[in-house]
Amino acid sequence: MQNLRRTPWWVVCLAFLGFVGCGSEPLQPSGPMATGLAAEILLPPGFKIEPFATGISRPRSLALGDDGTVYVGSYFFTKGVTSPVYALIDRDRDYRVDEVKQIRNGFRTPNGVDYHDGSLFITDEDLVWRIDNIEETIDDPHPILIYDGFPSRAETEQATDVGHFWRYARYGPDDKLYVPVGTRWSFLVGPHTANDLDDDWRYSTIVRMDPDGGNAEVFATGVRNSMGMDFQPSTGDLFFTDNQASWPFIDPRFYDIPPDELNRAQGPSGDFGFPYVHGRLPDPLIGEQAPAGQTEPSFEFEGHTAPLGMRFYTGTMFPPEYHGAIFVAEHGTEPTTPTSMPSQVSGNRISVIRLGPDGAVSDYEVFGRIDFSSNANYKRRPVDLLVLPDGSLLVSDDHKAGVYRITYEP
Repeated sequence: MQNLRRTPWWVVCLAFLGFVGCGSEPLQPSGPMATGLAAEILLPPGFKIEPFATGISRPRSLALGDDGTVYVGSYFFTKGVTSPVYALIDRDRDYRVDEVKQIRNGFRTPNGVDYHDGSLFITDEDLVWRIDNIEETIDDPHPILIYDGFPSRAETEQATDVGHFWRYARYGPDDKLYVPVGTRWSFLVGPHTANDLDDDWRYSTIVRMDPDGGNAEVFATGVRNSMGMDFQPSTGDLFFTDNQASWPFIDPRFYDIPPDELNRAQGPSGDFGFPYVHGRLPDPLIGEQAPAGQTEPSFEFEGHTAPLGMRFYTGTMFPPEYHGAIFVAEHGTEPTTPTSMPSQVSGNRISVIRLGPDGAVSDYEVFGRIDFSSNANYKRRPVDLLVLPDGSLLVSDDHKAGVYRITYEP
């Protein structure tokens, strides 16, 4: 970090101009006469993708219940529009959805969901809800408000009309609920990131709390906007994605910076750099003020890929080279008009990251490439991932209102 801060920021920027995505494995349609979904999400040989559930408005985070029910969060930007949490019910455990049920269509932004020991946890903007015995009460659920201390949308909009008021949720092996709280600023690097220095402790963090909402504490700082996390099964380390701010990416010289991130937290109290450092790039205005001891990213994605959900593959259906790897849903560059550099689109794919024995990233490849003509004309946009008990992989898509299932057969 010391050498980075001594390097002029513009020199570091230019070093990133050649940064491109990895992964050159040939991808092909998922079937011999693939059409529709299978023709638009190209997978490696032997993999097949099929619809799992359709007609779900803006499906986001995914969670699995003990009885095989898949819970799906959702969200809308529009004020006053309420959103449900969905339950995809598979009564006979054949990995086909028998019923799509809405759970209380009265949440504001129930983006994050997770399940533990019979309880469903829901992050709803500034609130965290818990529904106990969800399998038994699914027809008449009674959410319990367990925490109301996160920033609200109103607080976010004091800074910007976008902000980051949708939140992820992940239940940890330490019996704590982890919730990332993004920055309330959505402006460019440099001219505006210094504003984050004046915000209170809640912003740009990952917070963890007890299952009843008590003992809320900051687990990690310097996290701009994480929308996906998972715990490595063998170590318990928390890996999480982080979306960085925009550089002036209408300027082709700087389009691919700053990079988005995959981070690894081996314990509490880690500082992951924001707003002083973006990836490994020091902020051009306040980078020199960065405190010592910040944790560098485990991996840097292309700028604007928007990596959201991520999951360690814990199944056995896929070939051995995928066992223990991380699958990432790269949501893709924010939509712009077709004249705003439509040829420079990042993300909009499913990727795989492999780790070495020491937990360091050893390999990255594109697993599912999604066809598109520009970031104003996406066909599908992956959001979150979920490994099912048989080893198949679910993918949510908030653009086409669906959840898909990926299987493998040699």
